[in-house]
Amino acid sequence: WALGEHGEWAKYSNFDVATHVPLIFYVPGRSASLPEAGEKLFPYLDPFDSASQLMEP
Repeated sequence: WALGEHGEWAKYSNFDVATHVPLIFYVPGRSASLPEAGEKLFPYLDPFDSASQLMEP
């Protein structure tokens, strides 16, 4: 929901505030002890395929 950002009060918005969302994975035993920022893009069109590609060694 856009709660007043850019004057919008709806579920749909194309502003950066609404379209750029973080994706965070934590995998016990594989994740580093400290979080690391990555620059990989994650398309939400096919999340299972994209997530499986990110998890490959």
